Amino acid sequence: CMNDEAKHPPPFVLAAFVLVALFLLLACERAPEALFSATSASGVAPLKVTFTDQSKNKPLQWEWDFGDGSTGTEQNPSHTYTKVGTYTVKFTATNKKGFNAAEKAALITVSPGALDRLAVEPSSATLQPKGEQKFSVKAYDAYNNEIKDFQASWKVAKGGGDISTGAFTAGIKAGSYSETVQVEVVKDGVTRTASASITVVPGPLDKVTLVPTSANLQVGGRQQYQAKAVDSFGNEIQDATIRWDATAGTIDSKGLFIAGNKASVYEKGVT
Repeated sequence: CMNDEAKHPPPFVLAAFVLVALFLLLACERAPEALFSATSASGVAPLKVTFTDQSKNKPLQWEWDFGDGSTGTEQNPSHTYTKVGTYTVKFTATNKKGFNAAEKAALITVSPGALDRLAVEPSSATLQPKGEQKFSVKAYDAYNNEIKDFQASWKVAKGGGDISTGAFTAGIKAGSYSETVQVEVVKDGVTRTASASITVVPGPLDKVTLVPTSANLQVGGRQQYQAKAVDSFGNEIQDATIRWDATAGTIDSKGLFIAGNKASVYEKGVT
């Protein structure tokens, strides 16, 4: 039979047993071994990825570097990538015994999202008649990521000229043509359009026209003349400098002619 002391060890024995167990428990604690996994490691923007801590040795703190400039401290965070690129993710797990880091290079790959907008370059051009300008178009998703693989359809509206695969040739009539160069892009069922404006200015001086071309006046009679400087397509050159001369009388800077006092026929009386 066991005596009472055998059945109930003295308190100091129990205390020693607890201390030994605690020592053994603390001795077995180790720094974490950082491990993690990720869902949806590749896709189009916006790409939402959920990260899961799979570390050993019970970490108490977590630090995430998602590779795009963002960080996190949750154990199992979710992060949304909006910019195209390939990202390396770094993870650090920490407990009372220390810390350990894990890194997965090129873990996340983000591609452009759905077509959102177009940009025509240049957005406007000023050309002389029959002048040429090469236009190009860029496509972007909602996060301003450029989309590379697409085909564009070009056309010209409102008589502003002609275009073929972005190579534009201006028409012959001077004027402003708003949004006359137009482009359409269809990508994965999404259609977007954009445009550019054209201003056609007169070309080099070709000739000067005079109205009227003849006049019959009495001595001292008056005639108002109008002169136009035009290019080879008949576009008036507004900023041309007009100088008047008259052999049959006098003429001022605005084209007002006063006949002289000698009756005659003057073939080039006003120039």
